[in-house]
Amino acid sequence: RLLQDLGCSVSEAENGKIAIEQLEKNTEFPDIIFLDLMMPEMDGFQFAEEFRKLPDSSDVPIVVVTAADLTKKDFDRITANVETIFKKAELDVAEIAAQVQKVSLSLKGD
Repeated sequence: RLLQDLGCSVSEAENGKIAIEQLEKNTEFPDIIFLDLMMPEMDGFQFAEEFRKLPDSSDVPIVVVTAADLTKKDFDRITANVETIFKKAELDVAEIAAQVQKVSLSLKGD
């Protein structure tokens, strides 16, 4: 709802595998991806790695929202492919809104 309140068009995928399949079919990528790390079929780690293999995906920021406590190994693995990580317990709506606005402004500058 927050993203819709900010004027964003929102699409959801049931899991990472379905998301990758949808993204492979589309001619345009979303402006930003919000990602949960703990998903069935394909977790967020694998999704981010697979998404970054797609042509022209490097310009799309991925924002992780997770309740998981990340080990150093997990943190290093995910930060190689994402812009920001938010802990669900510490979720700051203003920070998410700022991230979306930052992306929006960068798109207007293109």
